[in-house]
Amino acid sequence: MPSLPQNIPLLYVLVRAYNRHKQAFLLGKKYCKFTVNEVAMILGLPNHGQNFTFVRLPCIDISYKDLTEDLNALAWEDWSPTLESRRLDSLILYLVNVFFFPLKGMKVPASLYKIRGFSNFQKYNWPKAIHEFLLSQIDTLSQSSVIKKVPGLPQQANGDDCGVYVLKYMEALASTDNISWEECSNWSSQTVKFRAELAAEMITTFAKKSSH
Repeated sequence: MPSLPQNIPLLYVLVRAYNRHKQAFLLGKKYCKFTVNEVAMILGLPNHGQNFTFVRLPCIDISYKDLTEDLNALAWEDWSPTLESRRLDSLILYLVNVFFFPLKGMKVPASLYKIRGFSNFQKYNWPKAIHEFLLSQIDTLSQSSVIKKVPGLPQQANGDDCGVYVLKYMEALASTDNISWEECSNWSSQTVKFRAELAAEMITTFAKKSSH
């Protein structure tokens, strides 16, 4: 299975915009709720069935890597009703653990390992369970992500200029011991210029090395 890219800057913005009391995201001047129906629409799963409340039960000695190896070990070129049933059970277990409830440590929670077979999978309201899980994770992140800002330091205005700001901080710190950060408050309006200067410097340095 291909790895899924993570948009860390977007996640950071969402966590900061989350209001745990309203269970909604403040986007602009409006609060937007993330509902169960939206999860169901994104996943294409029905919003009904038994409740499956995700809880942090002890994990079993099986990792996501073990699930992947088990799934790959089922020869796809062979077919039989028994093998097809095992393959479907393994695939459901893999999807539920890896995509629905990804956890740090890559271990499989005991509560999820019990979900084997398509008939068992159909019993539960997965959009509701996933919705509860996502909100609990965002709620935890929003409480633990305490951001400390030093007054007067230049702050980037988006999630794209991290590298530029790191380089400018390094340049400023290396150039002098007495930095006037107030003079750097206009960095956000000059990032295009900084990028062009960096690109020109890299090209010039490369050309000089090539000539030798």
